[in-house]
Amino acid sequence: MEKFRGINGTLVLKNDAVVVLREKGIDNTFHKCPEIEIPYSNIQDVAVVPGGITNGFICIVDQECTSPSGIFKAMKNDHAVIFRVFKNSLAERFAEELRSRI
Repeated sequence: MEKFRGINGTLVLKNDAVVVLREKGIDNTFHKCPEIEIPYSNIQDVAVVPGGITNGFICIVDQECTSPSGIFKAMKNDHAVIFRVFKNSLAERFAEELRSRI
């Protein structure tokens, strides 16, 4: 799995980094940069908070960015992508693939 599309962005696995893309105008509502590339060597963890009553999110944790404490903070986190509850298993599979590269 090389790509994971969420509500507010897409995570893309490359050879040496993961890219957080904000492709649509609405994706950039809370984010300054339409594309962030995070080298695997900088990643400390991949946090996955599954959806339930609210949406879930995946967050790439490094020296500059910690995992948000909830969905509302994840909406403003440049390293987080929010997803709907029916993508819980896809999000976990993507996170496992990303973990295997760091």
